[in-house]
Amino acid sequence: MKKKKIVVIYTGGTIGSLPNDSGLLRPERSQIMEDSIRDYLSGIESLGVKIGEIGVLPEFEFTAIERPFDSSDLDPKHWDVLGAKLFNEIQKSDIDGAVVLHGTDTLAYTASALAFMIEGLHLLNKTVVVTGAQLSFFETRSDAKNQLISAILLASNSRLREVVVYFDNRVLRACRTTKSDSFSFNAFDSPNFPELAHFGVTLSEHPTARFSSRAWNVDLTRRFTNGTRIQFYNFRNRIYRIGVLKIFPGISENTINSFFSEYDALVIEGYGAGNGPIGHEGFLRALNNGIHIRKKPAVIVTQCVRGSVSFDYSTSLEGVGLINGRDMTTEAAVTKLHYLLSKYGPEMEKVRSRFDHDLIGEVTIPNHLVEEIELN
Repeated sequence: MKKKKIVVIYTGGTIGSLPNDSGLLRPERSQIMEDSIRDYLSGIESLGVKIGEIGVLPEFEFTAIERPFDSSDLDPKHWDVLGAKLFNEIQKSDIDGAVVLHGTDTLAYTASALAFMIEGLHLLNKTVVVTGAQLSFFETRSDAKNQLISAILLASNSRLREVVVYFDNRVLRACRTTKSDSFSFNAFDSPNFPELAHFGVTLSEHPTARFSSRAWNVDLTRRFTNGTRIQFYNFRNRIYRIGVLKIFPGISENTINSFFSEYDALVIEGYGAGNGPIGHEGFLRALNNGIHIRKKPAVIVTQCVRGSVSFDYSTSLEGVGLINGRDMTTEAAVTKLHYLLSKYGPEMEKVRSRFDHDLIGEVTIPNHLVEEIELN
């Protein structure tokens, strides 16, 4: 049987870092990373052993963005560069999947952005795995080596056929993932959606989770991919500025006004199920000014680790004109806004209408609202 072939795309981050002259970790040059990975994997292959139920390691190609970076320096422009490179590689007939090596601080943002940008990925029957590490590949007890091997094996699994995050034996939907721990090897979570699969002695898949999204429905998919074809949609037409505003006790009218002034759209993290200090006249005035006068989209998500916006309380912000982000992560809400604004422009009603849809499994739409939303 012909061995599968995976492309590994290196962007930088802790996984490829070594201390600089000051003792601080900085991403190493791509050639050093490539040589180290090849030496490590060739050592494993030389043993000639079968790796679990999947068998031998796939072949792989190594490539990198021009300037590897620390993920804390991530800018939305990086998504265009990385997305274009990934899209070019994943379409090659001899490539069976892709692994993106990324710093953990903004990994969830990038994974979600890629999931939106590459429309119709499932049509290729290929899997994209985004991973990183809490310790450098060059550390003695690093988690990087397990992440790398497992990610390469996962990328050769065409059954997943979407962008996923792999970390500490868990396979998570990219647009449902958030970083939840800065020190543990179990650093990522999918708080409102089950993991897609788990790597133990064998790979245990969760088929119900994989195909529960209505985005897998062919008719719905066609509406958002201009037909049944894969395409890359970058943000270069215009990089919109998306701000994240967390509601806190004592938040001022001026603070909200400044955010609406500075950014093209906002993701607002409300209390609990989407609540805020509606008893403060200045708070409501600022929201009304930003949404209805400035005509800027604003999405409300919950500050809570788990749960959803429901607008069931007297302090809910339903009547202000905010877009209901339901159970989306902040990372997914931010990248979905980037995607929709770049595609449709700052037309409030169009963005609002598209945001209400579950495009790639990023949000849970209550059953009683699904038909109503699709008709819109």
